[in-house]
Amino acid sequence: MEEEQSSRKRLHIRKGWLIIFIIIIIILFKVDIKSKIESEQFQDNLSYIEDFFENIWDEYIADNFKEWIENLSDKLVDSSVESFQEIVNEKLDSLKSD
Repeated sequence: MEEEQSSRKRLHIRKGWLIIFIIIIIILFKVDIKSKIESEQFQDNLSYIEDFFENIWDEYIADNFKEWIENLSDKLVDSSVESFQEIVNEKLDSLKSD
């Protein structure tokens, strides 16, 4: 347990130093991030990636996810209706016996 926590701490420290190192490199080479992000090439690449993941969602994930949600909601509704029916039946039985 302690070993896992210490490895996580080391990973966070390494990530932190990596981020600091990247920022220093960007500053030293005077990279204009704003112009890079606003460039047409970057925007085209971003659109391509967005379309790629949208396509994956539509073709492989969405239908399965919707089916899973529908099954889950059906099970929840069914169990709730059954519970409610049991409660009503118990109350009716108790009223009949009185």
